[in-house]
Amino acid sequence: LSDGTLSFPSLDGLLWVNPKTAKPLLPSGPIYIDGVQIDEEEVGEIAFEEKTIPRSHRSILLRIGFSAWCNPENIYLDYQLNDSTKWIPLSVADGPNIRLNNLPPGQYTLRIRKSNGFGENNFSIKTLRFEVGRAWYDQPMFYLFCALGLIIGINLFSRYQNRRLLER
Repeated sequence: LSDGTLSFPSLDGLLWVNPKTAKPLLPSGPIYIDGVQIDEEEVGEIAFEEKTIPRSHRSILLRIGFSAWCNPENIYLDYQLNDSTKWIPLSVADGPNIRLNNLPPGQYTLRIRKSNGFGENNFSIKTLRFEVGRAWYDQPMFYLFCALGLIIGINLFSRYQNRRLLER
């Protein structure tokens, strides 16, 4: 139009935008953890980071929350586990949830990032640290007791054999 306003046709009528006064709605702001669920048990974010997750877990579900008064098409979420170089995109269509299945024992760092708009490295990042525990048979003390039991077993067997040979 003569005043610089752009007119776009849409299914609901005409959309008028004046580029001089238009302000983009960008999805800026922090990332929140709305809930954490380990196998079907609800756990809070703080308890999740302080608790050692049992080795027998099947899945971990993290529900992500963020403030964004914009279209879902403009929300870009990614996550990475243990600082790998690959960021995995997260769909917000079904709700921004991260599901981690059957993690092996160890320390983990989960980083979630959300694009805050235009520009390089314009992200909000949330970092969670947690640990998946070892099974009872995968502990160093278990191996120590097995080695000790094996040494005692060999000693008892050799004493028994020596006594039997001396009696013969």
